[in-house]
Amino acid sequence: MSDIKIDILLDQIIKNRTERREDIQFINSSIPQYLRRGAGHLESLCRNPERQYYTRCIYLSKDEVSLAPILNSAVKQFKGQVIFGSYPVVDHNYFTTQVTMESAEQSSVDQAHQYLISQIPSNDVIDYDPNAMANATQSIQDIINGSIKDNPLQLPLSSTFQVIEDCLSRYGPHEVCVSFNGGKDCSVMLHIIYAAWKKVHPDDGLRLPAVYIRGQDPFPEMERFVEETRKRYDLELWTVPGPIRDGLTAVLQQHPDVKAILMGTRRSDPHASNLQAFQMTDKGWPSVMRVSPILDWSYQQVWTFLRQLSLPYCTLYDKGYTSVGNRNNTKPNPALRLIDANGKEVYRPAYFLHDCLSERQGRL
Repeated sequence: MSDIKIDILLDQIIKNRTERREDIQFINSSIPQYLRRGAGHLESLCRNPERQYYTRCIYLSKDEVSLAPILNSAVKQFKGQVIFGSYPVVDHNYFTTQVTMESAEQSSVDQAHQYLISQIPSNDVIDYDPNAMANATQSIQDIINGSIKDNPLQLPLSSTFQVIEDCLSRYGPHEVCVSFNGGKDCSVMLHIIYAAWKKVHPDDGLRLPAVYIRGQDPFPEMERFVEETRKRYDLELWTVPGPIRDGLTAVLQQHPDVKAILMGTRRSDPHASNLQAFQMTDKGWPSVMRVSPILDWSYQQVWTFLRQLSLPYCTLYDKGYTSVGNRNNTKPNPALRLIDANGKEVYRPAYFLHDCLSERQGRL
């Protein structure tokens, strides 16, 4: 029962509310941090150490309404054996609905899972890894080692990981930091660096330093994503105002030990065609080593990596943005524009763009 969720605990409390009502009045609080603090107490109230619970999940691209007949059928089929839960999700990068199955019997939950999979169209089922963070190092090593046969990311990922390992061996933990602005490229880079960082510093509690150079008029969606990413990777995040040269100057003044900054630059970016993986900043810029681990990645490889490993990315990319700057210089990419069945103008997600040369068409 170690993986039991708060919602399961609440379901159990509700079933027993007439017996232990006086113990659970605090659950009425609507303040999230108080609810989280009370979760440990909830488990002590509900947990039977002699009973094991088993859980499985299915992630779907369809909403609850369209799934209702199938879910109702499953509830009847496994009544008294399996508890089902259906949870709609708004603005998720990968799925619209999460369906959970819980039971005290492994065989029952497995049968329920198999039944639902057989009833739901296969193209509605999303292959999603909810433990992408915990699995980061292993997932990346599996690709590099060829455990996933014919994976197109094996060569670029191997090269990138080598650059990062080289950087972490050249510089101490307080001499490097990651440049992170919430974009797709630096999201790829950050995840790979995180895996390498955990490999080098598995249990010493060192947080990965990162810098966010905030533009003049950032998208609120990007600001939220940067903050979510800080929490997700437990970054030591330094936020400074731009433009980039001024922000970099401020970072190096505030953190003089920093000697190398890892950046999500690719060769298709402006002024990057002749860049090397390790290269000092140009004359007139603050002096620091620029490390570019994904320099030779293509646009398609970036999206393959993000979606293959179920990694979060800013929701702007699901709305047709393919290269994101600030609100005053970025629009959805016209190459992804289409008119839907209702005659409304919509934009396909960024990962549907196949012509990498048009990646920056939305930048003004």
